[in-house]
Amino acid sequence: MIEYIRSFIDQISFEALQVNIFIWIGGWILYYIISKFYNISNFKILKSKYNNDFTLFIFFIISFFIVRYYMKIKFVEEYLNFQ
Repeated sequence: MIEYIRSFIDQISFEALQVNIFIWIGGWILYYIISKFYNISNFKILKSKYNNDFTLFIFFIISFFIVRYYMKIKFVEEYLNFQ
């Protein structure tokens, strides 16, 4: 039983990674479309101020942990509730 739960938690981490990648790619596509069709000066400020590779990597890791934590909590509430 413990091995099954460990393998499922690893599956949760993998699914959280997939969801996180989907969110970031969707955000990048929205950013690209908005910056391509609407010439807003705020996007230039956003690009020059926050478009650092290290900063984006840290935000990606933080958002991954948030998504994984949420998925694990939902799993525990749904399947491991012993009441």
